[in-house]
Amino acid sequence: MPGASTVLFLHAHPDDESLFTAGVSNLLADTQRPAILITCTDGRWGFDLSGRAGVTDGHDDVDTARVRADELAHAAAWCGITDHRQWEFFDSGMAGWPQAADPRAFVNQSVGDLADRLAQICDEHEVCALVTYDERGFYGHPDHIMANRVALAAASRSSCVQRVWYPVVAESRFADFVPRALARGVQLPAWITDGSAGTADELITCRPGTALFADRKRAAIAAHASQIDNADLLTMGAELFDLLFAAETYQLGWTSSPDDAGHPTDLLGGLE
Repeated sequence: MPGASTVLFLHAHPDDESLFTAGVSNLLADTQRPAILITCTDGRWGFDLSGRAGVTDGHDDVDTARVRADELAHAAAWCGITDHRQWEFFDSGMAGWPQAADPRAFVNQSVGDLADRLAQICDEHEVCALVTYDERGFYGHPDHIMANRVALAAASRSSCVQRVWYPVVAESRFADFVPRALARGVQLPAWITDGSAGTADELITCRPGTALFADRKRAAIAAHASQIDNADLLTMGAELFDLLFAAETYQLGWTSSPDDAGHPTDLLGGLE
């Protein structure tokens, strides 16, 4: 669709926009191309202000949701995002958590209804590229997987969307990063150390020039100060941070045209 040049980021929780796509959203802002951020849940099962995880006795989910909404507003600015919407659904928690049984949890919503809602937003704002997680939810989070299902269903229903992109990290980059980080005593989650979140290098087809925005990405992550599991990411030094986060890479997950192979440096390349 000529003139359709908006990118929409569909993220599951507050802080995902900073960890996964802050580089490319800043690049879009720098080149004056519109972007929309939708955060699907309130992140209430993250760490509360007492440092308690969502499955810990005494965890304050109501206050956590409030704090995370405030943090998200600040982080969105560091991501270069001016159009941000937060949907009304509850965080579903990690795989196996009892919170997923709540009917208000994101994973319990109708994919079809949410796809219609998202497709309408896409068509109203001439969104030609959606960005969300891959089928694995990057590291298996149920809300991430749900976002993938909603995005793909919406893309096929929209009259504007032509591509769905996944932010991914190459297996080779994890292989380089992990031993360096462990040697410096950085605490890493299992999904990084075991390589399960890595994507085969040959599947990565777009490498936007995001390295210039590494400082803004770091500031966006820091805005989510309540999420203490990210603390090591901010203190491991610029060299390691840049190795993992500065150069964002993307896999083409869906296209409306069988002849579209994406673009090597631009999520919108060939579509504007």
